[in-house]
Amino acid sequence: SGQVGLWDVHGNGMTVLGKSDAPMWCLTWIPDNATADCNIATDTLVVGSWKKNISFWDECGRNTKRSQNIDQLPCSLSCSGETHGSFIIVSGSGGRSSIRNRDGNKIADLPKQDSWIWQSCLSLLGDRVAIGMDSGSIAMYSLSCPFIWCSDGYWMAWRKGTTDIIVNHGDRFGRIRFHGDVRRISMSGKVLAVKLPDK
Repeated sequence: SGQVGLWDVHGNGMTVLGKSDAPMWCLTWIPDNATADCNIATDTLVVGSWKKNISFWDECGRNTKRSQNIDQLPCSLSCSGETHGSFIIVSGSGGRSSIRNRDGNKIADLPKQDSWIWQSCLSLLGDRVAIGMDSGSIAMYSLSCPFIWCSDGYWMAWRKGTTDIIVNHGDRFGRIRFHGDVRRISMSGKVLAVKLPDK
């Protein structure tokens, strides 16, 4: 059976996360700036289970988002990015690795390998990923996320990370969050059009 326990820095048990009949093989923290109603930091714990899914938990032991089904047994989770938590790399069985946003939605796949991937690691800036395979070899890939922006008069908008859009008018800023990867944006007056991936 699989389960994940959380302890505080003094070793006192805090909570046990959802139990599973499959191993909960890998986990990573995603830094977050949002506030929660528990009295400790508000980071999100991502857990990879051999039920072929990833789940999201807060430090209070609450499931914060819907679990995402994936097409592999996850062996490694890695998180980084220019905004600390922009991307999650999920690697594992079948030599597959995928890049996902902080909600677990797939953005892209890395090239398929010949053997299982047991470890993946993103660079601090999130622009490179290294993967270690069962065959004993290591591969490194460079990641790029093109800058997407538009403007109309005094209004300007640009993509931040892969799923957020920042809208600017004079000295006022607003953030719009999407669950999918923002592919293109266009603006006409006060109307913003956003192209998201097909479901």
